[in-house]
Amino acid sequence: MKWPRFCLVRVLMAVAAIGAILLAWVVLAPRPRDWDWHYRDAIAEQKAWDAPYPSSVRLEVTPADALADVPLAVRVVGLRSHQRVGLRAWTRDAKGRRWEVSGIWRADATGVVDLNRDRPLGAVFDRADASALLTEMRPVRFVPHPLFISPTAEHPSPYTVHIRAEAQGRILAETTVTRRYTAHGVTCTEVREQGLVGVYCLPPGKGPFPAVLVLGGSEGGIPRLWPTWWASHGVAALGLAYFGVDPLPSHLVLIPLEYFQQAVDWLLERPAVDSTRVFVWGASRGSEAALLTAAYHPGVAGVIAVSPSSVVWSGLDFSQGPRSAWTYQGRPLPFLTTALSLDYLRMMLRIPVSLRDEFERALSHAPDEVFIPVERVRGPVLLIAGTDDLLWPSDVFVQQIKDRLAARGFSYPVQTVVVEGAGHAFFPYLVPPVRVVPPLVLGGRREANVRLAREACDAMLRVVTGKSGH
Repeated sequence: MKWPRFCLVRVLMAVAAIGAILLAWVVLAPRPRDWDWHYRDAIAEQKAWDAPYPSSVRLEVTPADALADVPLAVRVVGLRSHQRVGLRAWTRDAKGRRWEVSGIWRADATGVVDLNRDRPLGAVFDRADASALLTEMRPVRFVPHPLFISPTAEHPSPYTVHIRAEAQGRILAETTVTRRYTAHGVTCTEVREQGLVGVYCLPPGKGPFPAVLVLGGSEGGIPRLWPTWWASHGVAALGLAYFGVDPLPSHLVLIPLEYFQQAVDWLLERPAVDSTRVFVWGASRGSEAALLTAAYHPGVAGVIAVSPSSVVWSGLDFSQGPRSAWTYQGRPLPFLTTALSLDYLRMMLRIPVSLRDEFERALSHAPDEVFIPVERVRGPVLLIAGTDDLLWPSDVFVQQIKDRLAARGFSYPVQTVVVEGAGHAFFPYLVPPVRVVPPLVLGGRREANVRLAREACDAMLRVVTGKSGH
């Protein structure tokens, strides 16, 4: 039996369409790589328990109320010798989603489990670290790339973590701890003056305090998380928006460096600020602005660049073709740009993508004039990066900045914190780390990202205040 020609044509068209879809998926689909957010209930998986369990089991969790960057100490006491016990920790995020982690531990000969001493027998992590009950939480209901944020994003409030000791379907002991994003006495006020848009956070007391100008990255808007963290550790901080908020430009393109210099001057004039200790902090694209501002403003005491760039890149508005992200004295700064590729099509389709290769290819033929003149900075330089930064090669940029400073006889201290296996972004708090913010893959193993946060925060506080965090 012969098919009518129009039927055959339709079948061939359908086959071609399906083939095109499959080919597009093969070409564009993300390559899963340590993005597993699936929840695992290790306690429910435990089939055999060491019954009977004493009625006097206790949970000792300290501190009961603290900043969210303070490590936990967790002990279970009152068990029988070498008895197994389950521990579960859970909380809810800003969207009401339950985040949870669980594991099985074995007591020592005295019936004590100490999470900072004892590795779990079964859990999603394999290290002796009580704070893993905070950083290893995952949404109970699967979410591809969740972001743990405080219950209120603009004014972060405390949240409660519930911790239980369990066995045989029983709750043996339970307690709660409070985790805070802002220390008691910190005040934050909105800034809308002299053309500046931001938030100004002050520690409790009269000062004078060292100060930090905080510059976020390509997300735009007012950075709020880091100013409250700095103020919680005794540092005045101005979180400055430079695009993405009215009346500022809507895109990161042709932003005048004079805007950041004006923000430095604003901080220098604050009565609570020590004018000899004003630093600039910038992350990702904000690192370009931070390094440039420190290079061109004589009042800056030093600079901290997180996941930085060594060069000036194009802005994020290509409606008129590639243009510089920054201007100085009315002129666009020389810049580098990446080539168009399938990665940008993936981004348009909201498929998570790593851009590291794109930036590395562009960097391989970068002319001298696009490199940031970091040697002009008049104070210490702290550079922070992870070797698994999948957004761009910040570890390579860090080495280039170090080499440039060394070649030019830079006389101020240069410090680097580069953590093997860490990614592009980290939080200053002990919360589940982020690896993907669609459509961008940030990279990093969970444990390495937590380590980067700890080491980086200690280094930042030593540079600005002369003291470590904890």
